[in-house]
Amino acid sequence: MTDRNAKTKPVILALLIFSIAIYGGCEKPPEITEHKIPRSQSGLESLREQPQPPDRMGSRPLAPTVETRMVVGIFEESEATWFFKINGPKASVDETESKWMAVIESVEFVEGNPKWKAEDWKTLGGTSFRFETLIVPGTDPPLELAISKLSPNQDLLMNANRWLGQLRLPSVSTDNLSTVLENKTVGDKEYVLFQAIGQGSGKMRAPFAGGAPFAGGGAPFAPFAGGGAPGAANTGADPQPSAKLSYQTPDGWTAGKTSSIVHARLSKKADAGSVELTIVELSPNEWEPNVTRWAGQIGLALNDEESEKRTKAIKVDGIDGQLIDLASEIDKEKGIVAGMVNRDGSTWFIKMMGEPKFVEQCRPDFDAFVDSIKFK
Repeated sequence: MTDRNAKTKPVILALLIFSIAIYGGCEKPPEITEHKIPRSQSGLESLREQPQPPDRMGSRPLAPTVETRMVVGIFEESEATWFFKINGPKASVDETESKWMAVIESVEFVEGNPKWKAEDWKTLGGTSFRFETLIVPGTDPPLELAISKLSPNQDLLMNANRWLGQLRLPSVSTDNLSTVLENKTVGDKEYVLFQAIGQGSGKMRAPFAGGAPFAGGGAPFAPFAGGGAPGAANTGADPQPSAKLSYQTPDGWTAGKTSSIVHARLSKKADAGSVELTIVELSPNEWEPNVTRWAGQIGLALNDEESEKRTKAIKVDGIDGQLIDLASEIDKEKGIVAGMVNRDGSTWFIKMMGEPKFVEQCRPDFDAFVDSIKFK
């Protein structure tokens, strides 16, 4: 049996090799032939005519943008700087220019307050945010000529760049400031006129309400941890006495990190919670958007009437300012008491933030702190 298998194996192996040679190696492979088809018969043209799907990046036609035009008449008086500001869709602002420009050119000052000629104009009255708001006749939606004031001797370059930021335009320097500011004379009266056209809303935003550009696209400051008062990010430096002001630290409060913008940072902790008190210096700011931002930080929506009820006048080292109470809602996680004054081309914010009940308990400390502030 073994001898028979030994003789069969070479025969099987030889047959296998012969089969491979015939069917695998000796047969000539098929030739590749080339056929040319006329373009009209290829089907490519019909494919080009089919609607193409959107690309993977999801690109879509951009929504049409509306140009925004802003004009601000700036009147520099000895006790205050006054602003007459209009902004809105360029077509509407252009069409009504003779109306609002006549109002700006009619401005006169009597005992420190502006007077103007605006017959048949609707007025909304003064608020804690504005001295007056005038509605340009015949506009729908209505155009507003907003009248407000800041401290005297304003930095015009800084203000111009703030407005340019609201229009999403690049900032200017001293060398090209004249491209947006023009000295005007009407009779014996002189004023400065700012004009620019951009794509923004023309209103103060971000970081006031989530990221608005400032002076050419950057935010004016970065909020520090915890969503506290506006200011520079914590520098990690030890608290140092400010070169611009002094104050008395209330008993039981601990000094924290300061910077070139955050001139004071105090905190207090107890079983009732914790609070932080800050003094922050920024470029000229408006009251209204800051109130909106503060209210947003604690999840509170306010209309003008509610804001006015919560707002009162204060004095900081003899300088008139405003303060708003946003700490009375005990159902909120945070409460805020914040004040603002303008001095020497800067806006100063004094703010206390923490658990509502503890903020209320610390109110006497806050009032004493504000009373102790002295500018250098």
